[in-house]
Amino acid sequence: AEWGRRAAPLPGSNQTLLVIGNSHTRQMVNAILCQYHDVIEGVHKNDGYVQSIYFGSHVTIVTVYNAPYVYSHQWESLLEQKVGRSLQSFDAIILGKFNGKHNPQNKVISNFAKDMLKYTDEHASDGAVNFRTIEPTTPADVAKAYSGPLLAVSMFAAYGQSGFPRKARKTIDHYHKTQNRTNIMYLNGRKYIAALELECGSDDRATVGTCNEPGRSNSTRNPADMHRCTGQRGGHADLLAWDTCWEKSERTAYGL
Repeated sequence: AEWGRRAAPLPGSNQTLLVIGNSHTRQMVNAILCQYHDVIEGVHKNDGYVQSIYFGSHVTIVTVYNAPYVYSHQWESLLEQKVGRSLQSFDAIILGKFNGKHNPQNKVISNFAKDMLKYTDEHASDGAVNFRTIEPTTPADVAKAYSGPLLAVSMFAAYGQSGFPRKARKTIDHYHKTQNRTNIMYLNGRKYIAALELECGSDDRATVGTCNEPGRSNSTRNPADMHRCTGQRGGHADLLAWDTCWEKSERTAYGL
């Protein structure tokens, strides 16, 4: 597909990618799916958190967003059970940030937190998932469980730029120094926000909305902590989606 001034290729034939993360990861990947909507052959929802998107040439992208399985010490087996295959069987993994565990000091409980707390209570008998006490899976956890190409992509929001990027870079350094492993990469989700000096914050993720800027917004939320605006010709999510496709095709698909 032609995307901008250069081609942005899908993965090669007979490849399956796993994408796991939060709603910022979903917005970025949805920008990829939008670019390739004309070659999507089918979508299968495994459950409320997992879906598989099928393209031509036997290419599949399996997505897992805002899922409870990462709040578990058995996250790997739970995730493999839900996606129906082992992590090692994927040709690459795109890893986004997971929301932190429940903070009882929060005055407002988000819909996401309510969903995770409900899942925790409904599955209390097995005790595997606990959103109240277990921190989510980290880049180091995924790198340990999966030896294939791993691309970590941080959030658009400013508040997500401390822990996850630091952990991703630490994981990259560790595996490069100890195992000479070079197939773990990191993309800064705020790369173009910094370059263009435009936040373009918006919570209208699926529609063409208003770009909110700090000091010039009527919103009660800080635009830097929002998702990103989608304009008539795209937005920050599309820029990061293009980089994700480029990293995947150039640095991971052919043997790194």
